[in-house]
Amino acid sequence: MRAGSYVPKIWQYANVLLHIVVGTKQAFPPGAVVQQSVRFNDISFYQIEVDFLLMKSAGSSGAVLRAGQKNYADICYSTFTKRAKADGMPTGSYWLFDSRARPRDQAKKWHDAIGNDPHPLKDWADYEENYFGKWRGWRNLYDFLEYSKEEMPGREFGIYSGYYYWLANSPNPIFQKAQLSYFSQYPLWLAWYTKNAANVKIPRPWFELWGWQYGFEDGIRYGVKSREIDGDVFNGTLAQWDAMGGGKHGNL
Repeated sequence: MRAGSYVPKIWQYANVLLHIVVGTKQAFPPGAVVQQSVRFNDISFYQIEVDFLLMKSAGSSGAVLRAGQKNYADICYSTFTKRAKADGMPTGSYWLFDSRARPRDQAKKWHDAIGNDPHPLKDWADYEENYFGKWRGWRNLYDFLEYSKEEMPGREFGIYSGYYYWLANSPNPIFQKAQLSYFSQYPLWLAWYTKNAANVKIPRPWFELWGWQYGFEDGIRYGVKSREIDGDVFNGTLAQWDAMGGGKHGNL
């Protein structure tokens, strides 16, 4: 997941500027120390192997697992899920929406990949791709989310994206207000790579963050084989995390 490093294309500047003119909300007050008592990670086959007990000892309270993208499941999802259950690590899932495959087909593949696996950390539509396929853009993200809810009723879905990616690839905040408002029903997990929480802004239509992906951590220290691993913060308290199903906030 690299949504936090997205740079808008020239033809997307108009949409980005309109969002900025209409106004985006500062996520945290100047000089804020984000509620960082609950940290988590997201992982995929790029991490190759994972030791969730070591991940916990490094301070992680949960892991969101890549379920797949396009028309295939992540080759490590099942193995990672079994290990997480054995080690008492709460999980969620994410599916990288890919414009080269039909939204309905991707929703079915997501369902096939995760089955009835419990995900207290929710199930996330990862909106950051740049394949320029036939099903590109927010209208197809809308379809993907609606089909996913049909395929997997009862699950809690959210949207993962980067600030500038969303501004460039979302409904126009002036002429498509209703379409933009639709997405507010989903919690937002935002990628914005910075060490200063005061730099982070929230794009419309949201007014708060569920989670913040701030950058990268040392993968080896967090129990994986890759050099880096995504670092994330839950924007809430330990009590809220436990109530969501994180349970004992995952720490040893």
